[in-house]
Amino acid sequence: MLTVAAVVFHLAVADLATFIVARLLLGAGEGFFFVAALSAGSDLAPDERRGEAISFLSLSLYLGIAIGPPIGEAMLRAGSFDVVWMTAAGVAVLAAGLTLLIPETSPAVAVPGPRPRAPFLHPAGVFPGLVTLLGLWGMAGFLTFLPLHARDVGLADAGVPLALYALIVVGLRVVGARWPDRFGAARLSGAALALSAAGLAILGLVPTVVGLIAGAAVFAAGVAFTMPALLALAVSRVPETERGTVVGTTTLFVDLAFGVAPVGLGLIADRAGYGPTFLVSALLAAVASGLLLARRGALSQPVRVASA
Repeated sequence: MLTVAAVVFHLAVADLATFIVARLLLGAGEGFFFVAALSAGSDLAPDERRGEAISFLSLSLYLGIAIGPPIGEAMLRAGSFDVVWMTAAGVAVLAAGLTLLIPETSPAVAVPGPRPRAPFLHPAGVFPGLVTLLGLWGMAGFLTFLPLHARDVGLADAGVPLALYALIVVGLRVVGARWPDRFGAARLSGAALALSAAGLAILGLVPTVVGLIAGAAVFAAGVAFTMPALLALAVSRVPETERGTVVGTTTLFVDLAFGVAPVGLGLIADRAGYGPTFLVSALLAAVASGLLLARRGALSQPVRVASA
């Protein structure tokens, strides 16, 4: 409902300051919803299929990002920005209504008694979050600079590589939805980060159309399994009463990656070109893969910190 209110507030925007307030409210609504949805999905799924549930939940986010912009563009062409905001508000109202069909899954609410308290940043989510930050640094740079890099290597736009990227991510998440449960979350995410590093290295070292297409494909294969496996790893180490906190901690680093990476990589691109931005991102993804695989044994141990 906060998202609905924030989108409707866009109708009253008349200056930059008001627009920033509207976007802050929208970000708050989306942030709360994403964390709560992942937590509810983790609660509803049986232990042996939790990675599969998170894979499908994260896939819905990608589908929303893929479907939403074309709908928004169509509404803008058909009417105005006000039509776009009203359409978005209608979709958010539908989503809010659908949540009424889902039972409350939080033990802290469903079970009478004192509610457990967990720290603002859950220890079980910090290391997976840091690995996520390093791994998704390249994704933030890829989505930011690929359209510019595509023109540099001779493509009119980035439509083909971006479409290929999206298709591979969606396809592999459907086909491999159970892989985090079958192969182990730490092992799968470590391998996925290594694939991401390889794809980014190809993008940086082969500045041609073939290199761009091949790099995007390999990178997409890594991205497909990085986030679901890391989230499954994080929630597997905590009791059910702390899943919301650990999901919030881990996903915090996703937002941090998309907020910080384009700025840092932009400085590199300004001085050295787009190739080095992909190479720096590849190095960070490789470091993340090494850290994760090196600590694989320790990450199998449970973590509990909440107190009544």
